[in-house]
Amino acid sequence: PSQKPRLSLELPPADVGIRVTLAEGPAARRFRQAATLVVAATKLLKTLPPRDFADSDLGGFLDAVFEPVPFQRLESSYAGAPVYRYTRSQSFDILDIKHRCFVLEPPTQLVALHLQGPSISRKVRLNIALYRPRSSPGDAGAMRMPVALGIKGYKLYMSCVMSGAEPTLQLE
Repeated sequence: PSQKPRLSLELPPADVGIRVTLAEGPAARRFRQAATLVVAATKLLKTLPPRDFADSDLGGFLDAVFEPVPFQRLESSYAGAPVYRYTRSQSFDILDIKHRCFVLEPPTQLVALHLQGPSISRKVRLNIALYRPRSSPGDAGAMRMPVALGIKGYKLYMSCVMSGAEPTLQLE
């Protein structure tokens, strides 16, 4: 029967200048596979004309992998000073009129449930962040104090949107 060629001390070193000594066992097989890969890569490199690797070598490869993305060039942009400044925040346990707790369910939905025992840890606390206007007290906008209503421990906030003629709270 024909036997696979084996790397051992008896074989002369390959023409790539590598001499390998192996023991028997699973570690030897893994090493043999790695040595075969190194020998193949070395032979491949010897068949190519030697030259420095350049950025242009990646150009064709990257064009095949990535698709072009159009960019819009803006000549200028402007960001004004913030109108409001953060003042403070407080966290609250909020219950509905039936004394149910809010629970966050996937993907992003608050539901009211009666919770008991170990399931009480599922309730979420609502975080209310208060903001004050930067304007002087005589301004018409000085009386407005916006709030941000979020879920404590999550990067989710409630926003009010109009659904027809009705205002509706949604999570973002």
